[in-house]
Order: sequence, then C-alpha cells, then structure tokens
Amino acid sequence: MIKNIIFDLGNVLVKYTPENFLEKNVKKERQEKFIETVFKSKEWLELDRGTLSYEDAIEKFAEIISEDRESLIFIDQHLSRYKMTGNFLMSLTEGLYLVIAIF
Repeated sequence: MIKNIIFDLGNVLVKYTPENFLEKNVKKERQEKFIETVFKSKEWLELDRGTLSYEDAIEKFAEIISEDRESLIFIDQHLSRYKMTGNFLMSLTEGLYLVIAIF
C-alpha cells in the first residue's frame, strides 16, 4: 500500500520560467549579468537545497548586482503552478497520503 508520495517541484508541479521573470523585471542590458549572478550561482543551489535562506540569498546577490535589488525581492515570482496542481495535491491529501515536495 502506498503511504507517501514525493514530488520534485521544478517543472513538475510548478512551472520554472526565469525567462518570464527577467523580461518583466530586469533591463535587457543587465539580464546576462543577472543570470550569472543569480541563477548560475552556488547561492542559487544552496537556496534550492534549503541551506540558504531567501533573505540571505537576496543580500548576497544584491552585493554583486545592487542596481537590481528591487527585482531580487520578486525573484520567487518566476514560479507558477500548473493549472491542475492544486486540485491534484488536494485529492492526494484527502486520500490520506503524505505528500512531500522537493524544491
């Protein structure tokens, strides 16, 4: 009998679209530096693993790209859930399954 269900979130339960975030929040001429500083950094991996807090990550990124500090505050908004995710997860929890999400 199945008791636990484990999901990876990135592009499984939520859509991971940093491109959309960049288009809306970072000037075109600064996007490459933003990508290198944030999305390709060791801090991003630590944030993803949960070993670095969101607030600490923002501070570290802002030390390098201070001109984009405002954009950094909204960095978590590039994640959006797929249409059926909420209903699907609710149906699992109602079935008394333990649902675990891996970020």
